[in-house]
Amino acid sequence: MCRILLSVLMLGWVVSAWADLGINADNFPNGIQSHTNNGKITFGWNGVLETDNQQVRAGSIVQNLSQPTPTCGASGFCQAISPAAPKQDAGSFRSASGSPPSVNVGYRGSAAVNANGSNEYKNWDVGQEATLTINGNGETFLIDKLDLAYRATLVLGGGDYWIDEIKFSGSEVKIIIPAGETVRIFAKKSFSVSFKSIINYRDAATPGLPEQLFIYAYDDVTVDNQSLIPGYIYSRKKVTIGNAATWKGAITADDVTLESSGARVIYAVPPEPPAPQTCLGDDFNRLALGSSDWAVTSRNGSFGVPKIVGNRLRLTNNSGNVATGATLQRLVPASANFVQVEFKYYAYGGNGADGVAVTFSDATQTPQPGGYGGSLGYAQNGSISGFSGGWLAVALDEYGNFSNPTEGRVGGPGFRQDSVSVRGSGSGTTGYRYLAGTAANLSPGIDISGGTAGPGHTYRITLDNTVAGKAMLKVERNTGAGFTTLVSSFDVLASSGQAALPANFYLTFTGSTGGSNNIHELDDLQVCATRMDPVGQQIDHYEFVHAGNALTCNPLSVEVRACLNADCSLRHTDPVSVTLSPSGWEGGSSRTFSGGTLVDNLRVTTAQTVTLGVSNSSPPLKALSQTLCKVGAAPLSTNCSVAFADSGFIFDVPTLLARKEQTGIALQAVRKDNATQRCVPAFGPATRTLQFSSGHVDPGSGSMRPWINDTEILASPTALPLVFDNQATAWLKVRYDDAGLMQLNARFDGTGLESGLVMTGTDQFVSMPYGLHMFIPEQDSACSTATVGNDDCAALRVKGQRVAAGDDFPLSIRAVAWQADGEALTAAALSDNEATPNFELASIGLTGTLVAPTPAEGGVAGSFYRHNADGSRTVLASYDHVRGASTDLTVSQGEVGIFQLTATPVAGSYHGQTVGGGTSALIGRFTPAYLGVTSSASLAPACGAFSYQGQLIGFAGGQPQIAVTGFNRQGAVTRNYDRGAFWRLAPPQRQPYSLIAAGRPNLAARLQSLGDAESLAIVDSGAADGRRAFDWRADGVRPADALRWQLPSPPSDEDLPLVLTAAGEHVRLRIGASELTDLDGTCYGSGGACQDFEHAFGGTELRLGRLRLDAASGPQNQALDLPYWLESWQSQGGSSVWGETLGDTCSTPAALGQVVLSGFSGGLQASDFPTPPGSLEAPPVATPTPSGVVRLPAPNKSGSVLATLSGLNGASPALPWLWFDWNGDGTPEAASARATFGVQAVQRALIFRRELYRQ
Repeated sequence: MCRILLSVLMLGWVVSAWADLGINADNFPNGIQSHTNNGKITFGWNGVLETDNQQVRAGSIVQNLSQPTPTCGASGFCQAISPAAPKQDAGSFRSASGSPPSVNVGYRGSAAVNANGSNEYKNWDVGQEATLTINGNGETFLIDKLDLAYRATLVLGGGDYWIDEIKFSGSEVKIIIPAGETVRIFAKKSFSVSFKSIINYRDAATPGLPEQLFIYAYDDVTVDNQSLIPGYIYSRKKVTIGNAATWKGAITADDVTLESSGARVIYAVPPEPPAPQTCLGDDFNRLALGSSDWAVTSRNGSFGVPKIVGNRLRLTNNSGNVATGATLQRLVPASANFVQVEFKYYAYGGNGADGVAVTFSDATQTPQPGGYGGSLGYAQNGSISGFSGGWLAVALDEYGNFSNPTEGRVGGPGFRQDSVSVRGSGSGTTGYRYLAGTAANLSPGIDISGGTAGPGHTYRITLDNTVAGKAMLKVERNTGAGFTTLVSSFDVLASSGQAALPANFYLTFTGSTGGSNNIHELDDLQVCATRMDPVGQQIDHYEFVHAGNALTCNPLSVEVRACLNADCSLRHTDPVSVTLSPSGWEGGSSRTFSGGTLVDNLRVTTAQTVTLGVSNSSPPLKALSQTLCKVGAAPLSTNCSVAFADSGFIFDVPTLLARKEQTGIALQAVRKDNATQRCVPAFGPATRTLQFSSGHVDPGSGSMRPWINDTEILASPTALPLVFDNQATAWLKVRYDDAGLMQLNARFDGTGLESGLVMTGTDQFVSMPYGLHMFIPEQDSACSTATVGNDDCAALRVKGQRVAAGDDFPLSIRAVAWQADGEALTAAALSDNEATPNFELASIGLTGTLVAPTPAEGGVAGSFYRHNADGSRTVLASYDHVRGASTDLTVSQGEVGIFQLTATPVAGSYHGQTVGGGTSALIGRFTPAYLGVTSSASLAPACGAFSYQGQLIGFAGGQPQIAVTGFNRQGAVTRNYDRGAFWRLAPPQRQPYSLIAAGRPNLAARLQSLGDAESLAIVDSGAADGRRAFDWRADGVRPADALRWQLPSPPSDEDLPLVLTAAGEHVRLRIGASELTDLDGTCYGSGGACQDFEHAFGGTELRLGRLRLDAASGPQNQALDLPYWLESWQSQGGSSVWGETLGDTCSTPAALGQVVLSGFSGGLQASDFPTPPGSLEAPPVATPTPSGVVRLPAPNKSGSVLATLSGLNGASPALPWLWFDWNGDGTPEAASARATFGVQAVQRALIFRRELYRQ
């Protein structure tokens, strides 16, 4: 289904397929540029770009810095900068299809080609000194080949030219582009502009403006020597400018070359683009016209209002004497604007009458069609006024009378059948003068005979007001061979009697038939303007409500309603200013009122019939609006006449509160005193029986009736005896138990001496509810106090379900009757008052108030929302109270807390009266719908870029941390959740950390979680952000969380290096769902079910390491080195082995500690060694090279001793992660090795002392 489409087009460009294509400063920032990052600009000797900007967008520039004139002219030598110029994409090349015709112009011949809508050609051959003129009319041409011979001339009118092959077969060619025309050439194949040719000249000697020509080349372009071209070119490949050739404008290509001997490019800064046109198009491909963009009316005939029939807008059917109008709901500024209206027109199915007028009218006046028949809904027709505010109309006249100075029309050449004509401004029955038009009998005609829709010609109406003091109108038509001019451009303002331009126009299409008829339809409408504005707020129509009977000696009470929609269920409650008619309003004819309703008295002192209406309105009336009137209980109609009589009954029932009786109401029989014009008693004292009846005015029906003097007054007459005093006055008491605008009618038919005397009287009165009772139906829990943490304010539950922030719940509002004076307008006080089911009122304000947490506690107000039937939700700012026991809404509150709602009807909005509102009980407590949890845990490598198994691995930033945040059902943060006692979650406990790594169950089992499982709360920032943070830090009693893997014995493939990342193999922090469930049952997990929280983190590589210390032997009189090796478990050659560890920053000599000796044997003892007994030294040059050596001094005695390092030993060794199960007992221990002194070589027994390698 198609809808009104809004688009932006550029004046002068016909096609809009490539939004970024064409001439603008972004596409051509300098005279030369490349659209690729590696594009090259080459300047031959004395090649120059005349520009004031030496920065050129290109990958590189080749130039001779010694040439006398810098390559970028006065700005200096050009400099390459990035980025590249924008790429432009014209899409796939458009080629001619089939076997199109050719155009051949011989030697010194001439020919012309006119645009015809298809415009496909095989060849254009222009011979020597011949001329070919193309009247492009802005259309698109597809040509296989263009061949231009010696001194050939090609005149190109405005349009797009897609040319597969361009050939300059001769030199000194001229391509002329007339002034004011714009041409785009799309060239598929490479081409060369021949020697001394000129392109884009207005004549043989006058160059055109560069912006008149745009060339898009799919291949290379070469401009031969001494050629001259003003224009802009974009080439996907290369552009070459020959010797002494000049290009004025700009060039963008992959590579650009300016050849030697004065090739020149003169940069012309692209002009500012023309003001964009706002275009509103409608193809009517839908079922209903809709009211957002169109206003429609019918002023005569049986057809009704314009409507969509068969995907076209039908203005009339083929019945007689029809007058309709369809106004576009846009304001078109009249000054400095360019307006173009284009549409297809169908007139068929009848006997040739009358036509359609396209009308421009003053927008300060509500558009109303003029006379039907030959006036086509625009001009006057005898006593029928012309178009309200009419300034200009272009008529498509089938019958011919729009040009005829008959039936009150002013000017015109006479009857002109099948013509297009123009009439100017007018008012009432004057003006609307004939301005211009075609001759009769256009061919083809305006309409067709027969029942098939046609002819479907396209009409284009252009109103150009861009030149101050001028309004140029032009009318064109396209019957299939391109547009032709029907009414040549002329200045409307220069016409005699023409009104000045208004501030804004309305555009209206009027359709008309008379004694003869046709079906009249529009299709494919497009309205474009430089400026087109929304109409803003409009009054749909005004309604007048009154009793009907009126006396000349007593004013008539009238209620005026400003309606925003057709049934007046919506009213304009903001201030509105009107001029009321007729004169005689007690408050004056010009009034301003708010609330949507005005009640005033109209005084007419002579017996007559007057018509109620509105002559001016601000906000303005919707186009084609009609005033409606409601007389008594009768339905609304356009009959707004009121008859005033000289005698009758006067009584005035004041505004009532439903169910509250009003006494002391005077009913008086009066007549007009001709001398004083006042009401005087009409008869003497007596008891007389009057017939009373009642009617529901607004709403028009109801189940209850008013009571007078304890008698129910029905719709049919009810006899009621009344005692009249000497002032002809009787006294009434009145009660009505419902709400609404009611009418009481009184009638007296005289008998006896008063036989023939008939007196009547009516009065309308308002009965309104006492207040509005708001409550939540089927509420399971109530919040009686705004205190969290006790049973008096549990979480809100409705129908057994907890209602969290963002969850919808029912809200009912009853309009209730009076029960006692001074009763509070609270839910508790109004709960037992009777309902007033006939009450209805739109736009009753609803205001939510935050009760707790208070603003002093940092509470955020939050918003109530209304949930609509279509699934959307809107802020609950007001509601429309509808008839019935209650108005039921579905609402939600987006924030945590305890709230109240207050209903406040707009002052004076209920038939001029102000209805009491109401305040709800406490609503809440609202909890979050769910909790969100985030974590920032990440491991910190313990040993440079990695960590060892067995090593204590801490966390980056100190310790793991989680943030818990409350969210409403829509995913917004509930900022009040962290305010005081509204936070209901205890510090959560984590589960032990776990390793998630495929194929490493034993490694995972050896992970130890160090620290306390229960989290600690972090001091809140104080901001109402709905979140609190927790971490597993040290607190002086417990350590911060850390991880450690127990060492294996023996190692396996699982202990090979493991890189831990959040996205790969990782450590997992898990917090169970129960730990993330608060006291109200709000828990982590937005999907409805409570979930465990898991956070994957990494941050280190995990290795299994060890320190290996080798035994050694040597002479007793020399120092002995025991090599040690820092190793890690690695994969080498497909096997797991111990290999050298790289990048270890923690196993420093200082950390390894001092040499420790034990197990002395032979002649050695501790005293044979100094303190300390050895040292750690750098390794000697050897293959393989150990990590270091333990050097023992010469003891000068023979024997052996067991050596180890203090950093690996003791109760709390510094480097326990370097232990290994050396003896195979399943328990890792520190490395040690035996040093043997007193031997010259390695003893064979040492072979059996090496460590055990267990895998």
